[in-house]
Amino acid sequence: MMGRRDAARRKAIKTKDVKDWEIYRSLRNQTTSMIKKEKKTHFAEAVSEAKGDQSLMWKIINAFTGKSKSKSQVQNLVRPDNTSTSNPSEMAQEFNDYFSTCASKLTDGMTAPQGNPLRHIPEPTRTFSFESVDESTVLNELQRLKTKKATGLDKIPSKLLKDSAPVIVKPLTHIFNLSLATGQVPTDWKEAQISPIHKSGNRANVANYRPVSVLSVMSKVMEKLVGNQVTRFLTRHDLLTTHQSGFRRHHSTATAVQKIVEDIKSAFNCSKVTVALFLDLRKAFDTVNNDILLGKLKKLGFDTDVTNWFESYLADRFNDLPNVIRNCSIQMYADDTVLYFSASTVKDCEEAVSSDVRRVVDWLNENKLLLHPDKTKSMLFGLPQKLRYAGGTVNITDGVNVYEQVSSFTYLGITLDPSLRWMAHGKSPQKSLVV
Repeated sequence: MMGRRDAARRKAIKTKDVKDWEIYRSLRNQTTSMIKKEKKTHFAEAVSEAKGDQSLMWKIINAFTGKSKSKSQVQNLVRPDNTSTSNPSEMAQEFNDYFSTCASKLTDGMTAPQGNPLRHIPEPTRTFSFESVDESTVLNELQRLKTKKATGLDKIPSKLLKDSAPVIVKPLTHIFNLSLATGQVPTDWKEAQISPIHKSGNRANVANYRPVSVLSVMSKVMEKLVGNQVTRFLTRHDLLTTHQSGFRRHHSTATAVQKIVEDIKSAFNCSKVTVALFLDLRKAFDTVNNDILLGKLKKLGFDTDVTNWFESYLADRFNDLPNVIRNCSIQMYADDTVLYFSASTVKDCEEAVSSDVRRVVDWLNENKLLLHPDKTKSMLFGLPQKLRYAGGTVNITDGVNVYEQVSSFTYLGITLDPSLRWMAHGKSPQKSLVV
């Protein structure tokens, strides 16, 4: 079909005959229709074959929407003095300088915290100590390694560790237990390979990149063993807030979004409106203060050996926020946080959310964290008739910043609209999918 179309076009250009142009246009339209149909069929077959594999599903969607990950190299960077460089070593140094100082530049400009960052954590009634790990536990973690994961600077692939697990499990278990007993993490395991990943905007600006760190596989196994023990302790003593869905078993982005949506819909049924404030923290993970974090672990009951281990882990390179909220509901996935409040009037919602966001700003200041006011957005939810009656305008302020109101917001990949009709969410992939 495409060959006939191209031949017809060449003939029409040569003869300039109206009939030949009509034949070409007809073949062109038929070809376009055929390509769209084939793409649609291929996409449907690919989705069917994915069979619930989320990772594969997103690869298929990204391929069809033109969002496949690009491995393109950085061509050039603009230095702080506005000169440009394309030298690989110099660009690597620019990235290193920016990534290693961007957090401290933010926190150095902060005013001294007024309150005690530990005051919202209850006094410990229990103590957490590391337990020695046995060979069967380590063997199980080694055999569960995913073989396609990237390797760290030691270049030891996970496949090698997985295949040799029965042989290396004894010495590796000894190293892990030695680390837990001494409160020291091997220095080599803290060294990471940093790759700059472009986010958006000018590719010559280092601020438009985020660092992705790849640690050694053995370090990740160690983290998993420690993480399992810590999580069991926090869960057993109800120290993890129910409002946090990030990095927890049986929780996901879906559970975080579902909770918010269900609460808003319940408000709809009571003829109420809901005001939500989507918080954006500046460099949230980079600006976490290690001393404050370790202080919180101690107050939660972590013994000296455990806090020494975490201090060693954090050197050279937890969340009591819900306790400060008085009026609003709060939902979190890692640092993606939403405050929301439902009431009969918009004014009542505004007062409740504004009051709590002032508390949040104070909490962030105490913990040496920063809110990004330009990226923190407010939104009004309600049934269409209720929104028309309410006027549709929201004014949320912390006393210094007035947060912009938006008509839709994408939270954890789901685009929310004021009446939860999912029109905005449906349009987003439709614009990209060419089938």
